[in-house]
Amino acid sequence: VVRGNLGNIAETSIIEKCTAPAVIVIGETAAMDLSPTLRLPLENVTVTVTGTAGFCDKTEEKLRSLGASVNSILHLFLKEYDSVPSLDKAFGEIEKYGCIAFTGRHGAEIFLKRMKERHIDIRRLSSVKIAAIGKGTAEFLSGYGIFADIVPQVYTSAELALAIGESDLKNRRILALRAEKGSEELITLLTGKGFETDEVKLYDTCVNSDIIPESIETDYIVFGSAAGINGFTESGSVLSEKTKIVCIGSVTAGTQKKFRNIITAEPYTVDGIINSIITEESK
Repeated sequence: VVRGNLGNIAETSIIEKCTAPAVIVIGETAAMDLSPTLRLPLENVTVTVTGTAGFCDKTEEKLRSLGASVNSILHLFLKEYDSVPSLDKAFGEIEKYGCIAFTGRHGAEIFLKRMKERHIDIRRLSSVKIAAIGKGTAEFLSGYGIFADIVPQVYTSAELALAIGESDLKNRRILALRAEKGSEELITLLTGKGFETDEVKLYDTCVNSDIIPESIETDYIVFGSAAGINGFTESGSVLSEKTKIVCIGSVTAGTQKKFRNIITAEPYTVDGIINSIITEESK
C-alpha cells in the first residue's frame, strides 16, 4: 500500500516502484486501514495431529480454520479382517439379540458393509436396541436410518456399559462390536451385570512407526486413541519441553502417565480437542 496526496502520489508511486495492475483510492476512504482486524484464536499456534487418516483430516481442517499451523502424522491405519466367523454366526441369529453395542464408527461401518454384502435386510434389526459409544458413532449410524437408543453422556466403554445396564433391557443378550486392541471394560462390566455378551472383533489398529519423526517441536501434539499414543512412544520419538499433549479421552491419557503437560479433552470428540487447546491458549 502506497499512501500520499494528490500533489505527491505520482512521484511516490515511482519511488515505490508500483506496477500495474493497481487500484487508486481517492478521498476519505483512502485513510482506512484494510489490514485484518480479527485475530483467529489459534494464530501462531503449532499443532501436530496423529492417528488415522480420517481422524487427522477432520482435526486438521478444524484447527486450520481457527488459524493454527498443523502437521499431521498418519501413523495409524486400520486392518479390517477378511473373515470374521463370529460375525457371520451373529448375522444368522441377529434377531435374538436384545442390543447391539457399537464401540466406534469403524466397527459400525464394517458391520453395515458386511450386512449389505450378505444381503441381510436391515429390517431384521427392528426389535434390537442400538447402543453407540458416542456422538460420532451415533451420527454415522443415523446416516443409514439407524438411530441409537443408548448413547452415554461420557464417551467411554465403561459409561457405555453403565448406560446399557440402566436401559432396562428385557432381552439381556448383547452383541458387542469392537477393535482387536479395544478396551476390555465393556465386556467385563456387562458380564458382571449378568448380560450374555457375544464379542466380535472386526479390525485391528496398526502402527506405521517408520513415518514418526525423531522429535516433535510443536506447541501441541494430539492423540485420538490409546493405540496412537502407545505406538508413538514406542517409536522413541522425543517431545520438546514446550509440547503439550492433548488426548481425546481419559483412557488415552492414562496409558502414558509418564508424560507431563497432558490435557484431556472434554467432551471426548474432535470439538473437545479444539476447545481444550483454545482454553489452554487463553490462560
